[in-house]
Amino acid sequence: MTTLSSLTEWSQSHIKDVFEATTTEASTEAISRTFSKDLKGTINGMPLPYDSLVKLVTMMREASATGLKVTWKESVEVAQDPSTNRDGVFGGYYIISGLTKQLPGTGELVEHERHKAVNVIIKSQSDDPSVDSRRVDTIVFVGNDRPTIRSSL
Repeated sequence: MTTLSSLTEWSQSHIKDVFEATTTEASTEAISRTFSKDLKGTINGMPLPYDSLVKLVTMMREASATGLKVTWKESVEVAQDPSTNRDGVFGGYYIISGLTKQLPGTGELVEHERHKAVNVIIKSQSDDPSVDSRRVDTIVFVGNDRPTIRSSL
C-alpha cells in the first residue's frame, strides 16, 4: 500500500499552485487537480460550486498587479487511514497577499490581503492505491479582504 504525502502537505502545496501559478491556464489546471468537479462548497455562507470557484480565483488573480502569495498560518488534519493518507479532513487558516482593490468611497487602489479559514473533506477519486487521486470534495470557507497597512517609516 502506498503512503501519500500528509493531507496538510497536499493541501498547502495545491492551494499554493492554484493562487501562485504564473498563468491563468496553470491556475485552472491546478484547480482541476485540487477540487472535485462535483464540489460541494460554501463561501461566507453562500453556495460555491466548482465553476464559481474557478471564476473567483480568476478574478482574484486578475486583481493582482504583482501576483498572489499564499502564507499559511495554522492547519490541522485527520486522515481516515494514517497509513495511506488517501482520505480525510483538513482545516487551515491562510492569507493571500497581492490583491489590488478600490477603497470604498475614495476609489483609491490599495493592496489588500484575503484572510481565509477553510475546512475541507478530501477524497480519493480512484481505488488504485498507486495513484494520488485526492481532490477536495467538500469545502466551507470564510474569507475577508483587509487593506494592507504599510508604515512610511
